[in-house]
Amino acid sequence: MFVRLARFALSVTAYSLLLCLIVALGLFAIGIATVDEARSVGKQVLLSSIPAHCEQNPPEATFFDPHNCADLAEKLGHTWGKTVPGPDVNLELEARQNLPSRLRAYATGFVSIAREAIGEVGR
Repeated sequence: MFVRLARFALSVTAYSLLLCLIVALGLFAIGIATVDEARSVGKQVLLSSIPAHCEQNPPEATFFDPHNCADLAEKLGHTWGKTVPGPDVNLELEARQNLPSRLRAYATGFVSIAREAIGEVGR
């Protein structure tokens, strides 16, 4: 099971490397992993301006009002127009440089949450 999940995760990451722009639509924070992945591989994102997306605030993100189709269309057109085909070398370099510290921060946060949960169970 783990091997299948790992292969799937690798194929999703490999696919996202081919993209020049990732769009996260919606009113709910379902695509949070997508936003983190985009940040990790250095991709531009177009995000609905829900609080969870605004909190993540990835580099070069463009936010749109999720209740306004015209705003989405305008920002998608603008972002698509300024995005060149192929990799964004600067965003990808920044992503590679920041990834080790981001992984450490996630690991530290996870361990902190786990310790807190274990402490609650022991009480």
